Amino acid sequence: MISPPPERISVPEGADLSSRSTCIWELVRAEYPQLCKGVDDDVALTRVTQAIEDGEALDIVEDLDVVRLAALAFLPEAALSDPFISSVLIRILNNFDWNAAKRLDFIYRHLVPRASLFD
Repeated sequence: MISPPPERISVPEGADLSSRSTCIWELVRAEYPQLCKGVDDDVALTRVTQAIEDGEALDIVEDLDVVRLAALAFLPEAALSDPFISSVLIRILNNFDWNAAKRLDFIYRHLVPRASLFD
């Protein structure tokens, strides 16, 4: 799983939460189709909306970073419930000594490859 190039990320400025969720979901689905296979749109929008809200609390607000954070919600359930992966994920996301991009880079470099083994 790689990160989409920043120029491909475009969420309308000033969009309400529902519109932003829809836009982020479309970007996640386009950039990470293997994660989103068979996911119902309503379930996906719920996950994306939660990721946007969580992102604000975690100081992850740039559109590229929000797309990357939202994509994590579509990792295999077995991976997300794995004690090692979930523990490291929580610790890294809550490490405010690192900026959002660095935290997500770490997760995508070290945890996402491990999570894909659960697929």
